[in-house]
Amino acid sequence: MKKIQREDGQATREKLLTCAGRLIAAKGYEATTSKEICELAGTNLAAVNYHFGSRDGLYEELLRVVHQHLMSLDAIQDIEASAAPPRAKIRRFLATFLRQTLIKPSWELRVWARELLHPSPLFEEIFTQNIVPKRDLMLRMFAEYTGLAADDVRLRGIVIGFMAPFAAAFLIHQESQYEVLYERELSLVTLVRSLEQFAFAGLDSFVVSRSETE
Repeated sequence: MKKIQREDGQATREKLLTCAGRLIAAKGYEATTSKEICELAGTNLAAVNYHFGSRDGLYEELLRVVHQHLMSLDAIQDIEASAAPPRAKIRRFLATFLRQTLIKPSWELRVWARELLHPSPLFEEIFTQNIVPKRDLMLRMFAEYTGLAADDVRLRGIVIGFMAPFAAAFLIHQESQYEVLYERELSLVTLVRSLEQFAFAGLDSFVVSRSETE
């Protein structure tokens, strides 16, 4: 009996998260109420507080789920620990990131896009717990490629500069402005290849200039 209750409770939690995600993806966190979430999930109106403690608690858990969907820590660890050459690791990371963000549209990505554009008070905690460990693995991959130490402050700017075009494409794609800005003739595949060529050109330029000056 207790096992059935636990399974029912987990199913309710997952349904609340999914319904909250769909609503927040459509209208934003501030405009979404616990009542709306419970009504869509078909649960008691007190279900959000019962399972998550509060509406903020539900959203915090939702952001963790969303970032796991975007790219799991395990996936990045596998890439970073592989025996592949540094460039191949970065390209594999990019392929995984782009497959999740541009090729597979979902409400999870829409929620994350909203959070990036309009950060909630929970963003700092989510950043520390979920993003920093992944960022640190990325820094190690780029350190291996550039020859810089993993704790070299220049690496953070390099990673931001490298990923910026892809992050911009992700946000534009989620906002459904892709065809307006890039025209129908430019396919998503062509765009991604162009961005990758551009990003690696900048990265390689840094590596060459560093070797000439140090």
